Amino acid sequence: MQKNIFTGKGAWTSALFICLGFIFSIEAYANNEADQACQELFRSVNKFVDKQAVTDVQSYRFDMALGLRTNRFLATIKTRLKNNAQKRQWLRHQAKLDEIAFSFEWRNLNLSGQQALLEKLALGSADQLTFRLDNCRVQQLDVLMGDSKALQRVVEVNDVPDDYQGWKRWLGLYPISSLFVKRGVRKLHAEYDQDFDHPVNERTATGSYTRYGPMERSESLPEWRGDALGIPVLESYEEADLLSRYAPVWEIETVSGYDLPGAVYFDKQGKPAINVRQPVSYQFISYTLLNDRVLPQLNYVIWFSERPKSKALDLFSGRLDSLIWRVTLDEHFKPLLADSIHSCGCYHKLFLTPAVNFAAELAGRDAEPLYVAKTRLQRNKNWAVRIESATHFVRGVYAVTGEVEKTYYLQPYSVLRSLPDSINQKSLFNNKGIVKYTQRFERWFLWPTGVRAPGSMRQAGHHATAFSGRRHFDDPYWFNRFFSYE
Repeated sequence: MQKNIFTGKGAWTSALFICLGFIFSIEAYANNEADQACQELFRSVNKFVDKQAVTDVQSYRFDMALGLRTNRFLATIKTRLKNNAQKRQWLRHQAKLDEIAFSFEWRNLNLSGQQALLEKLALGSADQLTFRLDNCRVQQLDVLMGDSKALQRVVEVNDVPDDYQGWKRWLGLYPISSLFVKRGVRKLHAEYDQDFDHPVNERTATGSYTRYGPMERSESLPEWRGDALGIPVLESYEEADLLSRYAPVWEIETVSGYDLPGAVYFDKQGKPAINVRQPVSYQFISYTLLNDRVLPQLNYVIWFSERPKSKALDLFSGRLDSLIWRVTLDEHFKPLLADSIHSCGCYHKLFLTPAVNFAAELAGRDAEPLYVAKTRLQRNKNWAVRIESATHFVRGVYAVTGEVEKTYYLQPYSVLRSLPDSINQKSLFNNKGIVKYTQRFERWFLWPTGVRAPGSMRQAGHHATAFSGRRHFDDPYWFNRFFSYE
C-alpha cells in the first residue's frame, strides 16, 4: 500500500531520512570521475527542467537514484524482487520511465530553453545530450547492481507520495468532516444502483444517443511473454492490436456541443480546449496485480469541452470534462473486469465479469467503500459504455450490438504531455499533474478531504479516487486485496 511519507505522523523523521539518503546517494555513486560526472549531469538537467517549470510528473523522480523514475506499480512490486535478474529488470523499467519523461521535458523546453541547457552543459547538440544521458542510465544500473547496500537504499525509498495534503485534513477537522463525505458517497452509490438495476433501454434520456466506435478493431491476440518480473513483453504493434481489440463503443447522450468528444488543443489564449471535429480516444497500457500476478490494463480516455452548469450555483461545472475507461485483462489477454473514473479521480465505478470474485465484506470495511455494479459483463463481447449528457456519468455498460454512427481515432495518451501552443510546445498538465483552468467550485467544500484541487482534471498517476481514506486509481494494492479470479 502506498503511503505519503511527506505528511502526517513521522513527517519530520521521513524528511530527515530523505536528506540523509540524498547525502548517501552522492557518496555512494561518486566512486570515480565517470560516476561523479553522471551524477552532476542528472542534477544539472533536473535543476534546469524544474527552473523552467516543464517537469513531467506522470512518473516520480527522486534524488536517491538520479536517472531513474518510478510509479505506484513499480513501487509496489519492489517486495517481489528475489534475484539479480528481477532487480536489474526493475531498474531498467525505471530508467525507461526517466528516458520517456525527459523526452517530453526536452520538447517543452522549446528552442531557447534547449539551447540554454546545451550551453550550460557545454554540449553541441541534442544528440550528444541524449547519448550522455543514455550512457549514464546504463552506468547507474551497473553501479547499483554492483553495490548491494546502495541498491537496498534505493528499494527502501522507492515510493510515490500520495496526492493528499495532510495539513488540509488537519486544518479541516477531517475526523468530523469525513463523516459528511461518507454520507454523500453512500447517497451517490444508491443513485448508481438505481441506474444499473434497470435495463439500458428502459432509462429515460434528454437527448438522442450517438455511438462512436474505433476506426479499426483488431481480432488478433499476442502470446504471453513475461520478463523477469512477470510483466508482459509486448511489441508496439501488439500493444496497438490489444488496444484496438478492446476499445469501447462510446454511446453518448447528445444534447449540445459539450457532449461531443474530441481532440485536446490549446486555444489562442493558451487555454485547453476541444476540437470536436476530430473524435479521439487517448490510450495507454498500465499494469496491476491480481491473484498476485502482473496483469495488463487498457486505458481509454475521452475529453469534452466542459461540464456545463445545471443551475446558477453549480459546484461541479467547469472547463473540460473527461472520462477514463479501463479494462483489466488476464494472462490470456481476455477481459476480467472494467472500471471508470472521470479525470478528476471522481465517480469510480467497477464492472466485473463472472470470472472475478469481489471481497465485498473486506472492501466494506475500507474508509470509503468501492462501488461495484451488480450486473456482470460478458467476457466474449465488446462493450458499449453509455454516457449521460452534460454530467458525462457512466449510466450503463452492455454488450455491443448493431452498428456505430461515428468513428474515433485512437491516439497515444502521451501526446497530451507535449502539445503545440502557438509556436511552442507545452504539456496539458502542470508540475502537480493538474490541468490548469479546470478548477471546480466544489474545491471550496471538499478541501478538508486533503485531495489536491478537488474536481480539477489531472494526469495519469495523480488520480486520488477516495475522499474518505486514501486510494489511487493506479495503486495495485487495493486491486490485489479486494479482487481475485478463477
